[in-house]
Amino acid sequence: MKTLRILIVDDEPNGRAYLQQVIERYLTDDVVAVHSAGSYEEAVSAIKSFSPNLLLLDIEMPFKSGFDVLETAGNLEAEVIFTTAFHQYAIKAFKYGAIDYLLKPIRREELERSLEK
Repeated sequence: MKTLRILIVDDEPNGRAYLQQVIERYLTDDVVAVHSAGSYEEAVSAIKSFSPNLLLLDIEMPFKSGFDVLETAGNLEAEVIFTTAFHQYAIKAFKYGAIDYLLKPIRREELERSLEK
């Protein structure tokens, strides 16, 4: 697995904390840094300043969606794993180039398999 700079984007603080905890506990050898964002605005800012090579991206957030984040980011040089409670966006997510689509609640094993991709 290549070295990862991960940005977790989720409007739910518990969701962000869980993903970060799993990553830091089980994937420490492969991760350089993990940042998180709780909104569209924070996500766009973090993409510019942090330059992640992997996004764990929620879809439904207040006011803007994860798809809006990707459209604003433009030519993003990062892989995207969508993390959402809604199955109906899966086809659209893969049209945006997602490498995986995880439904909440996300199990550690599922996240590990996705990160191996």
